[in-house]
Amino acid sequence: MASKYPFPGVWTQRVDRPQPPREISPSSMAVVGFTTKGPVNVPTRVSSWNEFVDAFGGLTDDSMVPMTGFQFYENGGQYIYVNRVVPAGSLTASIVIDAPTKWTVNHLYPGAYGNSIAIDIAGNQAFLNRTTYAWDRFDVFVLEPDQDGNLVASEFFEAVQFTDPSLSSYITKILDDPEQGSALVQFVIGAGGTPVGLVSTTIADEVIGVGAPPQTQFLVTLANSPVLTSTLRIVAPETQVDDQPQTPTLGTVGTDTNYTLTIPSAPVMDNSVRLFYQRLGIYNEALTPDTGVIGTDTVYVFDAATVANPVHRESTIFRLKYAKTAASSPETIGTIGGAPATFDLSTATGPTDLPVHPGTMSITVTISAAPQTITDTPLGDGTGTLAGTGGSLPLGGTIVYATGVMTGTTSSLDASTNVVATYNQSSVATKTDPIGDNMAQDVALAGAVVVGVTSTIDLVDSITSPATSGELKIECTSVPILATSFYIDYVALGIVNDDVDGNLTGIPALGTATPIYTNTVDFETGDLGMVLPNVPLALSTIDADYQTGQVVEDNGLGFLTGDIDPSGTNTINYETGAVNVTFTTAPLVGASILANYVELEDRIRWQLAGGSNGSGTITRAEVSDPALELSVEASMRSRA
Repeated sequence: MASKYPFPGVWTQRVDRPQPPREISPSSMAVVGFTTKGPVNVPTRVSSWNEFVDAFGGLTDDSMVPMTGFQFYENGGQYIYVNRVVPAGSLTASIVIDAPTKWTVNHLYPGAYGNSIAIDIAGNQAFLNRTTYAWDRFDVFVLEPDQDGNLVASEFFEAVQFTDPSLSSYITKILDDPEQGSALVQFVIGAGGTPVGLVSTTIADEVIGVGAPPQTQFLVTLANSPVLTSTLRIVAPETQVDDQPQTPTLGTVGTDTNYTLTIPSAPVMDNSVRLFYQRLGIYNEALTPDTGVIGTDTVYVFDAATVANPVHRESTIFRLKYAKTAASSPETIGTIGGAPATFDLSTATGPTDLPVHPGTMSITVTISAAPQTITDTPLGDGTGTLAGTGGSLPLGGTIVYATGVMTGTTSSLDASTNVVATYNQSSVATKTDPIGDNMAQDVALAGAVVVGVTSTIDLVDSITSPATSGELKIECTSVPILATSFYIDYVALGIVNDDVDGNLTGIPALGTATPIYTNTVDFETGDLGMVLPNVPLALSTIDADYQTGQVVEDNGLGFLTGDIDPSGTNTINYETGAVNVTFTTAPLVGASILANYVELEDRIRWQLAGGSNGSGTITRAEVSDPALELSVEASMRSRA
């Protein structure tokens, strides 16, 4: 509308100079293009060159965008809206934790810069569980290179855990938090759980040396490290005790199966305790030789485990029997008078040649003018059963092979006939008593043997891990009779072993533990409780093998305490596992010096990889995307 003036003259009018729209400032600008890092296609306002570098990276030969930003701020610019675009085919860096995958850590944005990102996961010292030797919580560090290329922590998340997704401390809940989460990485769950490298490993009985008197100092490096503080325990055997009779505090040998006792000279060495007891008497156990033919040879070998049980060292019951001709056989052991009559075998006048060899007794009687035969079948108690053909021994009978005493009454036998016994006699081999050694090898046999290296027995199959009987060899003084068997009488050896944790196991298996009879041994006190599978033989003893010695432990500060020579260094480097220990006295010659400890890493790093800038070229289409232009414009207007 034209101006109106009230009368002629000179009038003045103020006209404002044109101004740019408020939303467009000469001190701000927007750039679209490639930067080495940062969010993609997300217009981001930055207010200084340092802020630009932190968010999008510094100067690079691959793009003018950072140089544009640098010059802008050098010339007084206030802020820039930066929209990062990346070439086609760009890849995002990542790292897989464990196999199978527990976690995948991804950089949030594509590009080669992600390869410079690293993740440190460290145990949080406030959450070290000394009962389970485990980290209950962890600290997570996200590291980026500084201007000198050194990795430094740019993000830190404290006291997170990987096992319980219901808690707010769960790793994904912490890092995915929209306000306080990570601006660099994302944890994607696979199988989940604590990374394997941060789970503790209990190392039991690692051999770190062998006793060689007079050596007392040992410089070693443990096979696993780092070592968790206050978990190192070194044991060095000093004395070997064999077959020491024990006095139970609860339980009576010959009556009970449950026992408690205290091993003298405690502490005892880990995994050195072994108990022996007389489990039961075995009689007339038939053996088949692995080498040698009965009826042909005199030398025989029975391999380990041929005898059904380990053999106790006692020598009173032990008998190895093979058949020889009985000089008096056949012999008349009874006569029927002028009238038919029964015959009581307990009144027999024979057999004369003792002991009778099991399985060879044959007694001939006559019934109705027909011969009938009574034969034996060995039992496991030193006796045999008798049975007859044709009803000749209607109620059966028995025979004691050692004495020849028989029981049983025949049916009516013909008048004026004889009762005739045909049998073989046992040649008997005995053994010496290896006093104080229930695991003795090459124990000499005596009696009906050719004494020497061809007549021995190994009581057990192994002196380190006995499980069954050992090898038995015999050279007979005569060829055993064809179609007969070897028989053995012995006391079966019961064995109780410990493990490194003090748990007891048995051969045969122990009974069910109770709160008192725990099937355990305390190495420090020597207290032991056990439930045997059967009552040991009366008048026998429970014997123990064990080692006494020296115990050294770390004090949590890198120094060793216990049975040490204070003039020594006596230290441990927890990081490297290097140990320098000097014992009070020289360990037992040839004995293994054992270390027990917990290995636990306190910090592990994973480096991301696989990120790529793709083709390396930003096309015009990528920069001129209409949707992208609208996004930039809208962002500037909303934040101006």
